[in-house]
Amino acid sequence: MDGMKNNEFENTTSVEAPVPAAISQPAAGTTAPAPEKKPNNAVKIIIPIAALVLLVAILLGVAFATGTLGKGSGKKEIAEAVAATFTKSGEAIKDVWEFDEYKEMFKDKQMSVSADFTVLDDLDMQVLYNIDDTVSSLYMGASLYGSDLIKAFFYADEEEFSFSLPDMTDYAFYVDRTTLEEDIWNLVDEGIIEEEIAENLIILNQSEQELTGTDKDVEQGSKDILEALKDIYQKTEVKKIDSKTLEVDGEDVNCKGYAVIITPEQIAEFFIAYKEVYEENEGFRNYFNQVLAMQEGYNSAEELLEYMDPAEELQNLADEVVEEITEDIEVCFYLYDGLVARISYEEDRDNYFEWNIKGGNFPLENTNLTLMADGYEIYVARSGDKRKGLYTANYTLGLDYETLYLDIEYDTGNGDLEMEAYDYYDEIFFSGNLYKPGSGNALEVEIYSVEIDYEEILYGDLVISNECGEIVRPEGDDFNLMEMTEDEYYDILSEIIYSMY
Repeated sequence: MDGMKNNEFENTTSVEAPVPAAISQPAAGTTAPAPEKKPNNAVKIIIPIAALVLLVAILLGVAFATGTLGKGSGKKEIAEAVAATFTKSGEAIKDVWEFDEYKEMFKDKQMSVSADFTVLDDLDMQVLYNIDDTVSSLYMGASLYGSDLIKAFFYADEEEFSFSLPDMTDYAFYVDRTTLEEDIWNLVDEGIIEEEIAENLIILNQSEQELTGTDKDVEQGSKDILEALKDIYQKTEVKKIDSKTLEVDGEDVNCKGYAVIITPEQIAEFFIAYKEVYEENEGFRNYFNQVLAMQEGYNSAEELLEYMDPAEELQNLADEVVEEITEDIEVCFYLYDGLVARISYEEDRDNYFEWNIKGGNFPLENTNLTLMADGYEIYVARSGDKRKGLYTANYTLGLDYETLYLDIEYDTGNGDLEMEAYDYYDEIFFSGNLYKPGSGNALEVEIYSVEIDYEEILYGDLVISNECGEIVRPEGDDFNLMEMTEDEYYDILSEIIYSMY
């Protein structure tokens, strides 16, 4: 978790403007099925507006601290404290998870992955994957009680994808990617696959194409949105409130209190600013559409636009905010020694937010956050410590009645990383170790145990190297899957089934 956040903290003025939370679907868990696609009212506000406002308020403080802020009762102090809290934490985390020798480990787009796992003590599995830029091969094998069960070879490059099952059939099946779209529709005409499956296969085969100027346009669009948010923040009212005694760096200290008053109109301004950038910046608009399509369960941005006009939805959100929120929202900030100690908001007992930042070796080393939305609670906590080259971090994620835990112990001297993850509610447990060899050209992962319902189901080793091994194309009689007739399909299926007996 820490390592994944390094880039976010390195430059607080380059925060990438996100897709508004109220217009996107949650990404946690498994991929959601495609939504019911209706041309009108396809997107609804799916989180309490108070939670959105809190996220916006935090973003305001982080993004604007380095800019010129008007003087006022605590306005500048809040922004600078938020920025300092994240900047100091980011620098400290970056120092711990530096991994210098791995920064350019895969710059040549070469990699080799080998795995040897044991499943339920009886089933052994082997995996060998090699990739050299655009060419790759994969071997998967399994044996039961020492006897071979299955062997499979896969190969892919820019022109073809092929695979073979040498113990089951003499064929080496392949797909010509250069004619794939035409071939897939032929299979639809033959009645072998359905039209919906065909569309998904075509999308999977399409190469990702970078839009001209996208990176530059997205960056500029993000800056424009942040500048608009800065203007909104300048208009907010900030007032002093009673100080509060909170725990910081292991001690109870007196923290200055401020309240940021956000009006419905100011929240609406956020959506309008987003809409204006969306309409005026083509590269940003394309990026926004792609992200929204993925979050809403559409196969592509083009399909999304058949059922939804994001600019119209942003306008609808702005209108809905003004109509439905009848009172100003008060977000409380408590500061100590130029840093944030707590951010909180409370509408009622079923809708509130509280983020306690307790410090340590860096501000966010020990922290916990609670969000209650319509009686549904989300709780996130982190605790950590660094002593004599040994760094520990413990994470807790609570989702109402279910709680997930992750414990990490990192030896900054030899690079060993021990980790455990467990979920008592679903009775899932994982433990393993990541080794960092001195040469820096490989990562070794030892999975001690994966348990479900207190039964060990998997253990084994995984090695990742930055040197590509031998690329192997499956051997056998070439058979183009896309030219297969229905009779051939059933003949091959019968051959495979018969070989298993």
